[in-house]
Parts: sequence; C-alpha cells; structure tokens
Amino acid sequence: NLVNCIYEDKEGSLWIGTFGGGLNRFNRSDRSFTHYRHQANNPNSLGDDRVNYLYEDSRGDFWVATQSGLNLYNRKNHGFARYQNQEDKQNIKGNNVIKIIQENKLGSLWLGSEDNGLFLFDPVRLSFKRYQHQEKIGSSLASNQNRSLLVDRKGELWVGSINGGLD
Repeated sequence: NLVNCIYEDKEGSLWIGTFGGGLNRFNRSDRSFTHYRHQANNPNSLGDDRVNYLYEDSRGDFWVATQSGLNLYNRKNHGFARYQNQEDKQNIKGNNVIKIIQENKLGSLWLGSEDNGLFLFDPVRLSFKRYQHQEKIGSSLASNQNRSLLVDRKGELWVGSINGGLD
C-alpha cells in the first residue's frame, strides 16, 4: 500500500497512514505494530482505509484525515469517533475528502478538502463551517482544491491550492 503520511505523536509512537491499508501505529518500546482498519459494522473503527493526513492538536487529541471524513482517535479504548460534514446531503462523500489539517489559536481545526473548499471544524460544538471559491467574489478562496495550510505565528491562515496559488 501507498504510504501517504507519517507522524510521531507526543507519546513517541510512530503513525503511518496508508492509501488503502488503513492506519498503523508502531510502538518503539516493544517494536510492535497495531493496525487500524475500517470495519463496516463497527462505528468505532477507522472511517476509511484511505488515510491522507495525521495531526495532533494542542490538547493532545490525535486526528486522522481520510477520504470519507475526519476521525478522532480515542487513546483509552483505541477506537475512533467519526465526523462528517452534513452541509450538502447531495455530495457528502465529496465534502468529506480531507487532505490536510491545521489548528487555529482558538483550538478549531482548518480542514483542506479535495474539491470542496476549506472547512473550519469546531471540536467543542462538533460543527463545520465551509468556505469556497466563488467566481464573482474576488476575496473568496482562489480554488476549492486546498492541499497545504499554515497558521502562522500571528494566527493568520495561509492556504495553498491547486490552480489557485496562495491565499
């Protein structure tokens, strides 16, 4: 399987996200792997075996961006909570292809999507707010295909996109 991302968490575990093989955690102390996969009948399993990005926020919460939404890893029961944007019922799958995650100073998560713009996820209210390119509005996003995000030291968000440059 294609390795999409690698991340070392605050506890020293090494996480490997694959595109089709799920998520793997390497425990350095005993040199063992734990594999996490999507299980259709288990709502606490990983939401999708196609993992795009891994991120640990300032609270120590570990987030997994997949092709079908955002997942929060529960360190106690080793399961996942799944979060999906329900804004556009017609295009739920497309809305939920998350490519990158960054945290703002208030603890909310910026999510760059495959084709549907930028989302701000509030982990307290469990809500999504969507920002999109709008042809007739010059101050809107330059593109809905957002692949790189940075919240700088001043708290400003920088968005790199396909065919849109930098916002």
